[in-house]
Amino acid sequence: MNDRLAALWPLLACTLLAGCEMGSADSARPRSPKRVPTSGVVTLDGKPLAGAVVTFLPIDEEGSLTVSDVREGGHYDLTYVTFPGGTAPGKYKVAVSYLIGTDGRPVDLGTRSALQVPKEAIEAKERLPKKYSDLGVTTLVAVVPPAGGTFDFPLEGPLLPGPDVKLGDADLESEQPPPDRPGLADPNLPPSTEPK
Repeated sequence: MNDRLAALWPLLACTLLAGCEMGSADSARPRSPKRVPTSGVVTLDGKPLAGAVVTFLPIDEEGSLTVSDVREGGHYDLTYVTFPGGTAPGKYKVAVSYLIGTDGRPVDLGTRSALQVPKEAIEAKERLPKKYSDLGVTTLVAVVPPAGGTFDFPLEGPLLPGPDVKLGDADLESEQPPPDRPGLADPNLPPSTEPK
């Protein structure tokens, strides 16, 4: 449970940040800090880590809390609250979280910050060690210059044990090979009519 809370608290902080930095009474959106393009690639043992979530937590007063999903190919582009376009220049602690739900799929940023988080995500387990995934102890740091930049994070395994994957009825059915596939016998046919 502590791992789940540690992985979710940046999103809660981001929500609180949005509420604390509201503009004038006419504005429904938070004021956006000056942002510069900030992106990169996350890999694990040289392979893209799609499905992870990257969080930049400012160490100094210059930065702004920013997050991103890691897409196919391991690519990420930071966003501030709902504003795309990077993060503010400054020094950051960086966490990369790779939560895997009980359905065997990574838990993305949208699911983590949803008003109703599905049970599969609630019971998710962090697969990366705390030196990467916990903002309190991470060894990852980035200094974003005024022009922005690219920050790649080549992580090293192994992954931590995942959750017990719970298969639903649809998943159990998909585990059965289709009977019309060449070379597979249909268990519903008598032995004399099986394909050869």
